[in-house]
Amino acid sequence: MAEIQATCVLYLPFSPVNSSKTGGSASCGIQSMFEKIALVITKAQKLRFKALELLVKKLLNQTEAAEFLVALSEVDKGFNNFNACNLITKIKFHY
Repeated sequence: MAEIQATCVLYLPFSPVNSSKTGGSASCGIQSMFEKIALVITKAQKLRFKALELLVKKLLNQTEAAEFLVALSEVDKGFNNFNACNLITKIKFHY
């Protein structure tokens, strides 16, 4: 998947291949972009965790926090199952 994304990035108008401003190779530019994306994703995950931590520790009592976390885990399982089913469907569809 990352290879496909990297290939697509090469053909964007502002890509390292099409830009005369960059002195580095295209793969170096793509690696840099992926590192920036990973950094943004990591920061977003930390922010979500801090928001959940604040909610559970400061706003909810122990019973409400336990119920909330159980419900949240069920929602997470649902998303994961949905994504797994869609991935299987897409793979079967392409073959």
